[in-house]
Amino acid sequence: MFDTQINHKLVMTYMEYDGKMYMNYISYESPKLVNVGSKAPKSDDKEAEQRAKDERYYKTVQEILFTEIILDPEQIESKLNRGWDANIFAIKPYNKHFWDNYNTLLESEEDEKLIQDLTQRSSLYKE
Repeated sequence: MFDTQINHKLVMTYMEYDGKMYMNYISYESPKLVNVGSKAPKSDDKEAEQRAKDERYYKTVQEILFTEIILDPEQIESKLNRGWDANIFAIKPYNKHFWDNYNTLLESEEDEKLIQDLTQRSSLYKE
């Protein structure tokens, strides 16, 4: 970004499995400009000037967590031949089987209970 010290941040971690390294986690943080035309007022207070400059931006974070290593050649081949949907943000129907088997990172058992309670309450509103 022009006239700033703001940088993009990329974090990648790996895990070792069977003597090889595999990607485990990717995080990409990038700055986004909020106020295009506004300028920080010039003053003697350098901290206030820097704060005003920092408030012109916010950061977006994109993360990918890999939780499974698939080494079966047949399974890999079937996934590769499935075809690619370039519009990954398109609205798709709910896939109950996927979400039943999806790995979720939970902080504690209380969080898991909270998610279950919210899911049950949500289904009540639909009926």
